[in-house]
Amino acid sequence: MAQEQGLRWQKLLQYEHERRLYLEDMVEQLGKQHSNLEKQIRKSMNGQTAAAAAADTAGTTRRQFS
Repeated sequence: MAQEQGLRWQKLLQYEHERRLYLEDMVEQLGKQHSNLEKQIRKSMNGQTAAAAAADTAGTTRRQFS
């Protein structure tokens, strides 16, 4: 009986270990995805800011010569 209980604990610990490794990998992947999304947003925002600044500059130039 004690041997059976030992095997159950061993299986449980093995399952918990595998589950922890899986979750650690998932967290790492989600972190990478999050970082990539932040980079894309910053890049997009910089592009929009540059386009808005160019449009504003063009509008200012038109007003000066009107």
